Amino acid sequence: MERKKKPDLVILICTALLFLIGILTVSSTSFVLNYVSKISFDKKHIMLSVLSILIIALLIAVDVRKFFSKGYLIIFYIFSIVLLIGLFSQPAINNTHRFYKFPGFLFQPSEFVKILLVIIAALILAEKKYPKSLLSLGKVLLPPIILILLQTDLGMSVLIIFVICIMLFYKGIPREHFLIVLGLSVLIMFLSILKEPYQMKRVKDFLEGESEHQIAAKVALGGGGFFGKGLGKSHQKFFYLSMPHTDFAFSILGEEMGFFGSFVVLCLYGIIFFRGMLLSTQMEGDFYKLLVFGLTVMFTLNSLIHISVNAGILPAKGITLPLISYGGSSMLSNSLLLGIILSISMRKP
Repeated sequence: MERKKKPDLVILICTALLFLIGILTVSSTSFVLNYVSKISFDKKHIMLSVLSILIIALLIAVDVRKFFSKGYLIIFYIFSIVLLIGLFSQPAINNTHRFYKFPGFLFQPSEFVKILLVIIAALILAEKKYPKSLLSLGKVLLPPIILILLQTDLGMSVLIIFVICIMLFYKGIPREHFLIVLGLSVLIMFLSILKEPYQMKRVKDFLEGESEHQIAAKVALGGGGFFGKGLGKSHQKFFYLSMPHTDFAFSILGEEMGFFGSFVVLCLYGIIFFRGMLLSTQMEGDFYKLLVFGLTVMFTLNSLIHISVNAGILPAKGITLPLISYGGSSMLSNSLLLGIILSISMRKP
Protein backbone atom coordinates (compact mmCIF):
# COMPACT_ATOMS: atom_id res chain seq x y z
CA MET A 1 0.00 0.00 0.00
CA GLU A 2 1.31 3.45 -0.92
CA ARG A 3 2.52 5.57 1.95
CA LYS A 4 1.87 9.26 1.37
CA LYS A 5 3.79 11.61 3.63
CA LYS A 6 3.90 15.35 4.07
CA PRO A 7 6.40 17.34 1.97
CA ASP A 8 9.80 17.97 3.52
CA LEU A 9 9.19 21.09 5.60
CA VAL A 10 12.91 21.94 5.83
CA ILE A 11 13.33 22.03 2.02
CA LEU A 12 10.14 24.08 1.68
CA ILE A 13 11.31 26.67 4.23
CA CYS A 14 14.77 26.94 2.62
CA THR A 15 13.15 27.29 -0.81
CA ALA A 16 10.82 30.04 0.40
CA LEU A 17 13.75 31.95 1.94
CA LEU A 18 15.75 31.68 -1.31
CA PHE A 19 12.77 33.07 -3.24
CA LEU A 20 12.55 35.99 -0.79
CA ILE A 21 16.29 36.73 -1.02
CA GLY A 22 16.04 36.54 -4.81
CA ILE A 23 13.23 39.11 -4.87
CA LEU A 24 15.29 41.48 -2.67
CA THR A 25 18.43 41.01 -4.80
CA VAL A 26 16.75 41.45 -8.19
CA SER A 27 14.72 44.42 -6.90
CA SER A 28 17.98 46.08 -5.90
CA THR A 29 19.72 45.55 -9.26
CA SER A 30 16.58 46.40 -11.21
CA PHE A 31 16.81 50.00 -9.94
CA VAL A 32 19.57 50.49 -12.51
CA LEU A 33 18.42 47.96 -15.13
CA ASN A 34 14.85 49.26 -15.29
CA TYR A 35 16.11 52.76 -16.07
CA VAL A 36 18.39 51.55 -18.90
CA SER A 37 16.22 48.87 -20.55
CA LYS A 38 12.74 50.13 -19.61
CA ILE A 39 11.90 46.59 -18.46
CA SER A 40 10.44 46.08 -14.97
CA PHE A 41 12.77 43.27 -13.92
CA ASP A 42 11.60 43.42 -10.30
CA LYS A 43 7.92 42.99 -11.19
CA LYS A 44 8.67 40.21 -13.67
CA HIS A 45 10.83 38.43 -11.08
CA ILE A 46 8.06 38.57 -8.49
CA MET A 47 5.61 37.11 -11.02
CA LEU A 48 8.08 34.35 -11.88
CA SER A 49 8.58 33.60 -8.18
CA VAL A 50 4.83 33.25 -7.66
CA LEU A 51 4.56 31.01 -10.74
CA SER A 52 7.49 28.91 -9.49
CA ILE A 53 5.82 28.45 -6.10
CA LEU A 54 2.62 27.34 -7.86
CA ILE A 55 4.64 24.78 -9.86
CA ILE A 56 6.11 23.33 -6.67
CA ALA A 57 2.64 23.20 -5.08
CA LEU A 58 1.20 21.47 -8.16
CA LEU A 59 3.95 18.85 -8.23
CA ILE A 60 3.48 18.17 -4.51
CA ALA A 61 -0.22 17.51 -5.20
CA VAL A 62 0.44 15.29 -8.24
CA ASP A 63 2.10 11.87 -8.37
CA VAL A 64 4.87 12.60 -10.88
CA ARG A 65 6.06 8.97 -10.96
CA LYS A 66 3.64 8.10 -13.77
CA PHE A 67 5.58 10.46 -16.06
CA PHE A 68 8.76 8.39 -15.60
CA SER A 69 7.53 5.51 -17.78
CA LYS A 70 9.60 4.76 -20.89
CA GLY A 71 6.76 5.88 -23.16
CA TYR A 72 6.62 9.36 -21.64
CA LEU A 73 10.41 9.67 -21.48
CA ILE A 74 10.80 8.78 -25.17
CA ILE A 75 8.24 11.47 -26.08
CA PHE A 76 9.98 14.04 -23.86
CA TYR A 77 13.38 13.07 -25.30
CA ILE A 78 12.30 13.42 -28.95
CA PHE A 79 10.58 16.73 -28.18
CA SER A 80 13.77 17.97 -26.46
CA ILE A 81 15.95 17.07 -29.45
CA VAL A 82 13.53 18.89 -31.78
CA LEU A 83 13.61 21.98 -29.52
CA LEU A 84 17.41 21.97 -29.32
CA ILE A 85 17.79 21.61 -33.10
CA GLY A 86 15.16 24.30 -33.69
CA LEU A 87 17.28 26.82 -31.75
CA PHE A 88 19.69 27.06 -34.68
CA SER A 89 16.89 28.56 -36.78
CA GLN A 90 16.50 31.38 -34.25
CA PRO A 91 18.36 34.70 -34.41
CA ALA A 92 21.57 34.65 -32.37
CA ILE A 93 21.47 36.45 -29.02
CA ASN A 94 24.95 37.49 -27.81
CA ASN A 95 26.44 35.20 -30.50
CA THR A 96 24.68 32.13 -29.08
CA HIS A 97 21.63 30.08 -30.01
CA ARG A 98 20.21 29.27 -26.56
CA PHE A 99 16.81 30.95 -26.59
CA TYR A 100 13.46 31.02 -28.31
CA LYS A 101 12.34 34.63 -28.31
CA PHE A 102 8.69 35.34 -27.55
CA PRO A 103 7.01 38.68 -26.84
CA GLY A 104 8.07 39.62 -23.31
CA PHE A 105 10.23 36.60 -22.50
CA LEU A 106 12.98 34.22 -23.61
CA PHE A 107 12.67 30.43 -23.37
CA GLN A 108 15.83 28.35 -22.82
CA PRO A 109 15.10 24.63 -23.51
CA SER A 110 18.40 23.36 -22.06
CA GLU A 111 17.25 24.40 -18.56
CA PHE A 112 14.53 21.74 -18.77
CA VAL A 113 16.51 19.24 -20.83
CA LYS A 114 19.05 19.02 -17.98
CA ILE A 115 16.33 17.59 -15.70
CA LEU A 116 15.18 15.10 -18.34
CA LEU A 117 18.75 13.85 -18.85
CA VAL A 118 19.15 13.16 -15.12
CA ILE A 119 15.86 11.20 -15.13
CA ILE A 120 16.97 9.15 -18.16
CA ALA A 121 20.44 8.57 -16.68
CA ALA A 122 18.89 7.32 -13.41
CA LEU A 123 16.64 4.91 -15.33
CA ILE A 124 19.50 3.51 -17.44
CA LEU A 125 21.82 3.09 -14.45
CA ALA A 126 19.06 1.40 -12.44
CA GLU A 127 17.99 -1.03 -15.17
CA LYS A 128 21.24 -1.94 -16.92
CA LYS A 129 24.42 -3.41 -15.51
CA TYR A 130 27.86 -2.05 -16.24
CA PRO A 131 29.28 -1.79 -18.95
CA LYS A 132 25.98 -1.86 -20.92
CA SER A 133 24.70 1.05 -18.84
CA LEU A 134 27.70 3.18 -19.84
CA LEU A 135 27.22 2.44 -23.54
CA SER A 136 23.50 3.24 -23.31
CA LEU A 137 24.24 6.51 -21.50
CA GLY A 138 26.62 7.51 -24.26
CA LYS A 139 24.15 6.76 -27.06
CA VAL A 140 21.23 8.55 -25.39
CA LEU A 141 22.86 11.51 -23.66
CA LEU A 142 25.58 12.56 -26.09
CA PRO A 143 23.24 13.93 -28.84
CA PRO A 144 21.50 16.53 -26.60
CA ILE A 145 24.76 17.41 -24.80
CA ILE A 146 26.53 18.01 -28.14
CA LEU A 147 23.62 20.15 -29.33
CA ILE A 148 23.87 22.23 -26.14
CA LEU A 149 27.63 22.62 -26.68
CA LEU A 150 27.01 23.78 -30.23
CA GLN A 151 24.57 26.49 -29.04
CA THR A 152 27.20 27.50 -27.50
CA ASP A 153 26.32 26.87 -23.85
CA LEU A 154 29.46 25.56 -22.19
CA GLY A 155 28.23 26.30 -18.66
CA MET A 156 25.11 24.15 -19.03
CA SER A 157 27.11 21.38 -20.74
CA VAL A 158 29.65 21.36 -17.89
CA LEU A 159 26.83 21.15 -15.35
CA ILE A 160 25.11 18.21 -17.07
CA ILE A 161 28.33 16.28 -17.77
CA PHE A 162 29.62 16.56 -14.22
CA VAL A 163 26.28 15.58 -12.68
CA ILE A 164 26.18 12.44 -14.86
CA CYS A 165 29.79 11.65 -13.90
CA ILE A 166 28.95 12.02 -10.20
CA MET A 167 25.95 9.70 -10.69
CA LEU A 168 28.27 7.12 -12.30
CA PHE A 169 30.63 7.41 -9.33
CA TYR A 170 27.67 7.03 -6.93
CA LYS A 171 26.55 3.92 -8.82
CA GLY A 172 30.00 2.45 -8.28
CA ILE A 173 31.52 1.86 -11.72
CA PRO A 174 35.22 0.79 -11.65
CA ARG A 175 37.44 3.70 -10.64
CA GLU A 176 39.74 3.47 -13.67
CA HIS A 177 36.76 3.50 -16.04
CA PHE A 178 35.23 6.43 -14.17
CA LEU A 179 38.49 8.35 -14.61
CA ILE A 180 38.45 7.57 -18.35
CA VAL A 181 34.88 8.90 -18.67
CA LEU A 182 35.79 12.00 -16.65
CA GLY A 183 38.91 12.56 -18.76
CA LEU A 184 36.96 12.27 -22.02
CA SER A 185 34.37 14.70 -20.67
CA VAL A 186 37.05 17.24 -19.79
CA LEU A 187 38.59 16.77 -23.27
CA ILE A 188 35.23 17.46 -24.96
CA MET A 189 34.82 20.64 -22.91
CA PHE A 190 38.40 21.72 -23.66
CA LEU A 191 37.85 21.27 -27.42
CA SER A 192 34.64 23.29 -27.11
CA ILE A 193 36.58 26.11 -25.45
CA LEU A 194 39.20 26.05 -28.23
CA LYS A 195 36.42 26.32 -30.83
CA GLU A 196 35.03 29.59 -29.46
CA PRO A 197 37.34 32.64 -29.27
CA TYR A 198 35.24 34.38 -26.57
CA GLN A 199 35.47 31.30 -24.33
CA MET A 200 39.23 31.16 -24.84
CA LYS A 201 39.41 34.83 -23.87
CA ARG A 202 37.44 34.13 -20.68
CA VAL A 203 39.85 31.36 -19.70
CA LYS A 204 42.88 33.52 -20.60
CA ASP A 205 41.54 36.49 -18.61
CA PHE A 206 40.81 34.20 -15.68
CA LEU A 207 44.31 32.69 -15.68
CA GLU A 208 45.91 36.13 -15.96
CA GLY A 209 43.57 37.68 -13.39
CA GLU A 210 42.36 40.29 -15.88
CA SER A 211 38.64 39.54 -16.10
CA GLU A 212 37.07 42.96 -15.47
CA HIS A 213 33.73 41.56 -14.39
CA GLN A 214 35.23 39.02 -12.02
CA ILE A 215 37.45 41.72 -10.51
CA ALA A 216 34.32 43.84 -9.98
CA ALA A 217 32.56 40.79 -8.52
CA LYS A 218 35.34 40.26 -5.97
CA VAL A 219 35.36 43.97 -5.16
CA ALA A 220 31.62 43.71 -4.48
CA LEU A 221 32.00 40.66 -2.23
CA GLY A 222 34.94 42.18 -0.34
CA GLY A 223 33.32 45.59 -0.05
CA GLY A 224 30.26 44.23 1.72
CA GLY A 225 32.07 43.62 4.99
CA PHE A 226 30.30 41.53 7.62
CA PHE A 227 26.76 42.92 7.44
CA GLY A 228 26.89 44.57 4.00
CA LYS A 229 26.24 48.08 2.73
CA GLY A 230 22.50 47.66 3.02
CA LEU A 231 19.72 46.70 0.60
CA GLY A 232 19.81 48.77 -2.56
CA LYS A 233 23.22 50.31 -1.73
CA SER A 234 25.47 48.27 -4.03
CA HIS A 235 28.02 50.30 -6.00
CA GLN A 236 29.11 47.58 -8.45
CA LYS A 237 25.63 47.24 -9.97
CA PHE A 238 26.17 50.66 -11.59
CA PHE A 239 27.58 49.22 -14.83
CA TYR A 240 30.74 47.75 -13.28
CA LEU A 241 29.23 44.26 -13.41
CA SER A 242 27.59 42.83 -16.50
CA MET A 243 24.36 40.97 -15.78
CA PRO A 244 24.28 41.80 -12.02
CA HIS A 245 20.75 40.35 -11.82
CA THR A 246 21.72 36.99 -13.36
CA ASP A 247 25.36 35.86 -13.75
CA PHE A 248 26.68 37.97 -10.85
CA ALA A 249 23.71 37.98 -8.49
CA PHE A 250 25.74 36.48 -5.63
CA SER A 251 28.25 39.36 -5.76
CA ILE A 252 25.50 41.96 -5.44
CA LEU A 253 23.96 39.93 -2.63
CA GLY A 254 27.34 39.82 -0.86
CA GLU A 255 27.92 43.55 -1.28
CA GLU A 256 24.52 44.50 0.13
CA MET A 257 24.03 41.75 2.73
CA GLY A 258 27.69 41.16 3.58
CA PHE A 259 29.42 38.02 4.75
CA PHE A 260 26.47 37.26 7.03
CA GLY A 261 23.94 37.30 4.17
CA SER A 262 26.25 35.29 1.90
CA PHE A 263 26.78 32.72 4.65
CA VAL A 264 23.02 32.40 5.17
CA VAL A 265 22.53 31.73 1.45
CA LEU A 266 25.31 29.11 1.47
CA CYS A 267 23.66 27.45 4.47
CA LEU A 268 20.28 27.34 2.72
CA TYR A 269 21.79 25.58 -0.31
CA GLY A 270 23.75 23.30 2.01
CA ILE A 271 20.63 22.32 3.97
CA ILE A 272 18.74 21.52 0.75
CA PHE A 273 21.72 19.39 -0.33
CA PHE A 274 21.86 17.38 2.90
CA ARG A 275 18.07 16.93 3.03
CA GLY A 276 18.14 15.76 -0.59
CA MET A 277 20.91 13.27 0.18
CA LEU A 278 18.93 11.99 3.17
CA LEU A 279 15.79 11.58 1.05
CA SER A 280 17.85 9.70 -1.53
CA THR A 281 18.93 7.10 1.03
CA GLN A 282 15.30 6.64 2.09
CA MET A 283 14.06 5.86 -1.43
CA GLU A 284 13.12 2.29 -2.33
CA GLY A 285 14.63 1.05 -5.57
CA ASP A 286 17.78 2.11 -7.42
CA PHE A 287 15.92 4.36 -9.87
CA TYR A 288 14.44 6.66 -7.22
CA LYS A 289 17.64 6.67 -5.16
CA LEU A 290 19.64 7.71 -8.22
CA LEU A 291 17.01 10.20 -9.36
CA VAL A 292 16.79 12.12 -6.07
CA PHE A 293 20.57 11.95 -5.75
CA GLY A 294 21.14 13.26 -9.29
CA LEU A 295 18.60 16.09 -9.04
CA THR A 296 19.98 17.18 -5.65
CA VAL A 297 23.54 17.21 -7.01
CA MET A 298 22.40 19.20 -10.07
CA PHE A 299 20.70 21.87 -7.94
CA THR A 300 23.70 22.12 -5.60
CA LEU A 301 26.38 22.06 -8.30
CA ASN A 302 24.49 24.78 -10.22
CA SER A 303 24.72 26.94 -7.07
CA LEU A 304 28.39 26.17 -6.47
CA ILE A 305 29.42 26.99 -10.05
CA HIS A 306 27.68 30.37 -9.88
CA ILE A 307 29.20 31.21 -6.50
CA SER A 308 32.67 30.03 -7.60
CA VAL A 309 32.54 32.26 -10.70
CA ASN A 310 31.52 35.23 -8.55
CA ALA A 311 34.35 34.50 -6.11
CA GLY A 312 36.90 34.22 -8.95
CA ILE A 313 37.51 30.50 -8.42
CA LEU A 314 36.23 29.51 -11.89
CA PRO A 315 36.25 31.33 -15.26
CA ALA A 316 33.11 33.32 -16.09
CA LYS A 317 30.16 31.21 -17.25
CA GLY A 318 26.53 32.04 -17.92
CA ILE A 319 25.22 30.14 -14.88
CA THR A 320 22.44 31.60 -12.72
CA LEU A 321 22.05 31.26 -8.96
CA PRO A 322 19.04 28.94 -8.45
CA LEU A 323 15.86 30.71 -7.25
CA ILE A 324 17.76 33.97 -6.69
CA SER A 325 18.99 35.14 -10.09
CA TYR A 326 16.57 36.69 -12.56
CA GLY A 327 15.65 34.33 -15.41
CA GLY A 328 12.35 32.66 -16.19
CA SER A 329 13.63 29.37 -17.60
CA SER A 330 16.13 28.97 -14.78
CA MET A 331 13.63 29.71 -12.01
CA LEU A 332 10.92 27.50 -13.46
CA SER A 333 13.26 24.58 -14.14
CA ASN A 334 14.81 24.66 -10.66
CA SER A 335 11.32 24.85 -9.15
CA LEU A 336 10.35 21.85 -11.29
CA LEU A 337 13.45 20.03 -10.03
CA LEU A 338 12.64 20.66 -6.36
CA GLY A 339 8.97 19.84 -6.95
CA ILE A 340 9.90 16.44 -8.41
CA ILE A 341 12.10 15.63 -5.41
CA LEU A 342 9.33 16.57 -2.96
CA SER A 343 6.62 14.72 -4.92
CA ILE A 344 8.38 11.36 -5.19
CA SER A 345 9.67 11.55 -1.59
CA MET A 346 6.05 11.79 -0.41
CA ARG A 347 4.93 8.72 -2.32
CA LYS A 348 7.22 5.83 -1.55
CA PRO A 349 6.12 2.53 -3.14
